[in-house]
This record gives sequence, C-alpha cells and structure tokens, in this order.
Amino acid sequence: MDTNGNVSSDEEKKLSFLKQENELLKNQLLTNSLVNELTKVLHTANPDNIYRTIILGIKDIIGFDRIILFDLNKNNFCLTPKSWLGFKDSQMDDFVIPLGFEGGEITDSIFLNKHIIVEETYQDEDIFRNRFDSNSYVVLPLVGRTISTYENSEKNNMTSDSIEKYAPNMIQPEGNSVDASLSENDRRKQIIASQDFKTNCVFWMDRTEKNVPITGEDISTLVSIITQSGIIIENINMYNALEKANINLHGVNSQLQIVNQDLRNAQSKIEMDLEQAKTVQQGLLPQQIPKTPALNIHATYIPADAVGGDYYDAFEIEPGIYGIIIADVSGHGVASALIMTMVKVLLKTLANSNDGPQKTL
Repeated sequence: MDTNGNVSSDEEKKLSFLKQENELLKNQLLTNSLVNELTKVLHTANPDNIYRTIILGIKDIIGFDRIILFDLNKNNFCLTPKSWLGFKDSQMDDFVIPLGFEGGEITDSIFLNKHIIVEETYQDEDIFRNRFDSNSYVVLPLVGRTISTYENSEKNNMTSDSIEKYAPNMIQPEGNSVDASLSENDRRKQIIASQDFKTNCVFWMDRTEKNVPITGEDISTLVSIITQSGIIIENINMYNALEKANINLHGVNSQLQIVNQDLRNAQSKIEMDLEQAKTVQQGLLPQQIPKTPALNIHATYIPADAVGGDYYDAFEIEPGIYGIIIADVSGHGVASALIMTMVKVLLKTLANSNDGPQKTL
C-alpha cells in the first residue's frame, strides 16, 4: 500500500489468494462438522432408516442430487435398487444390473472395493447414460470392514480408464483360493459366496442441478461418510446378531432348566423306588439263621449297588432237615425284589423232605 492508501497489484493477488484459502478452510470445517453430525445421527438412527439417512447426508454435505443405493443380490447375481433420491419410483421399476462385466463400472467398483469416477459416459455402453441420461457419476461400495483389494496399490482414485489395468487384482476371499480356470463371471460368483466378502450394497450418484465437476475433496468427504457408515452398519449388524444369539441362548437355557428339573424329578423317583426295593429286599433276607449242633451257618450280604439282586435263605423243612438257597435275581430294583418275594413264598410252600433240590426247583 502506497502513501495514498492504494493497494498494489501484487498485494491484491495475495489478498485474493488469502480470501480463497480462508473460504476453502471455512468450507472444509463446515463439511467436517456436517460429517461429524451425520455420524452422530447414524449412531442413533433406526436400522430401517439408516440408509436413507446416509443418502440425505450425501445430498446435503456434498451436493449430489441424484443418488441410488443398490442391494447386492448374491443368489440372483445382480444389483437391485434399495433406496433412491432424485428419481420417481416408477423409474426404478424392473431396474436390475447384472454383476458380471456387462454391469459396467458399478460392478467393477464392488469387486475392486474402490470408488470409481466416470468422467464421461458413452451412450451405447453405459447403463446410467442410457437410462437416466447421466454424463458423469461416482460409484462407491459400502463394506462392513476393510478387506484387501489390490496386490498393486499405486492409485486410490479409480477412473473408468484405469479399470483394465487393475481388473486382474480383484479381491480374493481370505483363506480361500479362487479357481483361475473359471470364467470371470463364475469367479465373481465364487468370490461373493465367500464369508469374507463383506460388501452388501453400493452407491451411485451424480449431479444434474449443479453442473460442477466432482473434486478430490468431494471424493475424500464421500469416502469418509461411506466408510463411517459401513463401520456403524457392521456394528449394528453384529449387535443384532449378538442379541439374537443371546435370545436363542436364553431359550436353550430355559429348555435345559426344564429338562434338568425333569431329570431331578426322575432321579428323585428312582431313589424312592430304590429305597422301597431295598426295604423289601432286606425284609426278605433271613433275619435269624437256624443254629443246630450239627450245622453252623453264617451269612454276610454287601450289595455293590444301593439295591442288589441276590437272595439267600436257610430254613428248616422238617425236624432235622434244612433247606439252603442262594440265588442271583436278574435286574435291580422293585421288580427283582418282587421276584424274590414270589420265590421265597413258593419255595417254602413246595419244599418237602420227599423231593430233592432239583425237583423242588
């Protein structure tokens, strides 16, 4: 500035540059603040509305006015619209994108696990140019966790011109090898069937109202939003899975408690039956064994279990004639005790001095 207060051209340029830098910093701070606020909202959002929240956040923060979120249908090997903004519902009718190479850049972004910027579309080749008259757009997959993508990671910003270079380095499921002899579509089917493949949806977006180019800052903000969203959704899914597992575990525990109670009741009944059988059996064994000058008899009975199946007795049939029996009754418990009772009654009824042991038995 001279003595008259005039600003030189160099100073004007510096001042203009500083104003631009200041405006850029203000925009960056605003964007970061909005991203943080969106992240807070996502953490508290209803799981059914979380994808819609992401779409609205992308529109408000980055300025994409047409957005489609596609579900990855593994069974039918295709992409189908899940939620959208800037389109009529009728425009999504019968809109299906195959997951093979014919699906174009949006399917390549899934298997490369990277965003792709399509800077210029071609009428005959591009699905979105043909259907929605889109001249340029961005596609970006949403993954639940980070997975390895490239063996060669020279570039982070993928464009349609660089797909051919990186296509051979598509993701491989961890711990599994993909058969190199398969066709590319069969190879992709094998990849998405792996439990390590965590991509469930992919975003497509463009600008029609704001005819401004997509900048590196736009992409940086977009990747930040989608990455945070993927982590939040993965955490929600894990929490829901744990809740479901916990509910199932409670159900199993309840069933086990019922079974355990039934077992305790059955055990109690068995113990009662065994006690009754033991009482019956002990009552059947001789309480006093005959003693004579000519015969000395002694018996000790120690069952291996609570109730044995053995029976013995010594009794006088006629004066001077004695019967001695030792038996092993099949089974333990009340049933064998009943058999012992019948044997004791019959034996003492039928035994006589005229019949020997063989005939008596």
